[in-house]
Amino acid sequence: MTTSHKISFADGFSLQITAGDDKAIPVVELLARAMMLKTGEAEHTLQVFTGETEELFSLQGKKIICRILPPVNQDDIAFKVVQVSLAVAHLLQKRGGILVHGGLAEYQGQGVILAAPSGTGKTTTSDRLPAPWRSLSDDLVLIARSADGNYYGHPWPTWSRFYFGGPGGSWKTEYSVPLQSLYFLYQSPEDGLEELNANQAAAMLIESVEQANMVFNNDMLPADIHENHLEQFGIVCEVTANLPAYRLLLSLTGNFWTLLEESLQQAKSKILSLSVVNARTGAFDQIKNATTGIVVSGSSMYPTMITPGYIDVQPYVKEKPRRGDVIHFPSPSTGAMVVHRVMKVQPGGLITRGDNNSQNDPDLIPLSGVEGKVVAVKDAKGSRKLRSGTAGMMDYAYARLYCTFRIILRRIYQRLFPSRALMGILHRFAPQSTKLKIVFFGIPMRGQLKIMADDLCVGYYKRNCWHIAYPWRLWVDPVKLEAVVKQVELDMEQSMLKFIEDQKDE
Repeated sequence: MTTSHKISFADGFSLQITAGDDKAIPVVELLARAMMLKTGEAEHTLQVFTGETEELFSLQGKKIICRILPPVNQDDIAFKVVQVSLAVAHLLQKRGGILVHGGLAEYQGQGVILAAPSGTGKTTTSDRLPAPWRSLSDDLVLIARSADGNYYGHPWPTWSRFYFGGPGGSWKTEYSVPLQSLYFLYQSPEDGLEELNANQAAAMLIESVEQANMVFNNDMLPADIHENHLEQFGIVCEVTANLPAYRLLLSLTGNFWTLLEESLQQAKSKILSLSVVNARTGAFDQIKNATTGIVVSGSSMYPTMITPGYIDVQPYVKEKPRRGDVIHFPSPSTGAMVVHRVMKVQPGGLITRGDNNSQNDPDLIPLSGVEGKVVAVKDAKGSRKLRSGTAGMMDYAYARLYCTFRIILRRIYQRLFPSRALMGILHRFAPQSTKLKIVFFGIPMRGQLKIMADDLCVGYYKRNCWHIAYPWRLWVDPVKLEAVVKQVELDMEQSMLKFIEDQKDE
């Protein structure tokens, strides 16, 4: 007989978590210890089963089924716990909550999120907070939305502390604090605070959401990933429409918390004057009379679109796609959703191409497969409308000219400095705002290497290849970066071997 562990959230939702078989018991028990859960029952149940296949989230009425592979050792148990915890977070996402890669801190009953990529200083920043500040978590935060539209933060465990013989720990996940502000950390010689608009905040927050949910997304099909991103986008819009957001400039020795305290007073008055905005209703449900917002990533449409960004797609009703339109459609080859420009309209379909690509797409896109026309794009630089038809082809010509210039400039740089790597002499010629560093996101064996320009992701390693956006390619040598990948893989392999040997000795 297995024990049921209960967890309750600020939105009034409660869940009991149980193991469906003996091999799932150590996973559920470790989750309960890390989250400091008590025994009990609830109206909704999450049952964890082990088997030959994985399915992290299957909703069956008031019961959620989470299927994982049987854990093979203590380290693998920790990874399975991460999977189950993401299933819990995904359930809250269905209710308007979201899991964020960031720290949660409390000041006089007010909650703030300190978001930043790994290695930027979330843990150090949290540790530097003096009383009466309290650091509740330093790696993950679950945002829950109450019935009255207010947002609360729940501390989430730092799962990396459970790997390779780490110290572990416990976090009172049921505890929640009303959120007042979002802060995105940025290393700087001097402390400072810059207010962000909703578009800027959304662009930064979606990156933190992606980092927090990476493992869950890796186990989904492309079509499901698209729907999941759409759902996350709606929640991010709601959060950033209702919570003030700031870029927090951090020095090594300054009293940055005084800036936080001052901004909290201002944020409190702003929140009182804000009405709750349901971005998903306004942006997604009323499709007949409005556009639908979609997360966009990748560099194939640079400089027309910049990652991370969001696009507004309007379905074709009376008109048909024209040459020069930017359209949203599923790839006939892979099924993945694509945003490219129409280069030619043929009787059998559409020929498309990305503004940053030198060749047309290999597939002919049927008119019935087009989901709509992209009418606007939103990113950290603001919102702008996209032109279509003949005007759209003029924008395409500008984009090709811009990209060609970048390619020529890159070749000149490579001839002058053929052996310079990411942090070499060539890097000194880069503007101060483009200083780059490599960061590992996620958990051991299931994470991803990314290149960060301050708090913006400009490149990532996937399928044995580096994908780097312009103009940052000018300061990066992908060949040299392969050494970084090999070193990370070697470090992980050695850590795993050491852990296995330690287990044998015990």
